[in-house]
Amino acid sequence: MITSDVTSEEVRKIFKGKKVLIIGDSICRGIYKDLCCLLSGKERLLSIDELRFNRRINNKTLFDHEIIECCTIDRTNSINNVEKRRFSSVEYDYHLDYWFCSRVWNRSISNSSSYIEQYNYIFMQSIIWDLSRYNDRYGKFYLENLDVCLSNMKKINKNITWIIIPPSDSYNNLNKLILQMHLPILEILKFYDCASVDLYHLRVYE
Repeated sequence: MITSDVTSEEVRKIFKGKKVLIIGDSICRGIYKDLCCLLSGKERLLSIDELRFNRRINNKTLFDHEIIECCTIDRTNSINNVEKRRFSSVEYDYHLDYWFCSRVWNRSISNSSSYIEQYNYIFMQSIIWDLSRYNDRYGKFYLENLDVCLSNMKKINKNITWIIIPPSDSYNNLNKLILQMHLPILEILKFYDCASVDLYHLRVYE
């Protein structure tokens, strides 16, 4: 069991009366599922096995109050995967949504801009798929799309909190590029006065 530094009661108080949206890849899905675990009254975080996404049983949910609105797996091209999950409770008055995205800004997110306006808080993270699945060898298109994303969020008067991830041993070929892009990403976030959760220094790399 993985213990948590916060209790379910504390998380429920924070989320009370709020609509929260998390957009991103499997890392954001993991954050969403850990929050679901705490909001459901379990005083712990999920195990690795519970966090793992099994495409063969993609409609399975671990939580009583979770609704999988859609989960479509494109086995020929995974960037076309669609996944939207919702976890809410009338009793405790919270509403938490997760949307999968393979790119920081694409047609799906653009078309959902008006729907995004209903949320009180928006958390977002996207970089690994952007760089690896779209052949963005130098991160140029990623930075351009990040700029477009934040610009459009400002237009609909929505401030988001951006999650910056550290390099991972699982993506050795991307480590150097992700390291190089840390400062340019911070500059764009600063330009748009965007709050961030910077996990970059969780690990020390030589």
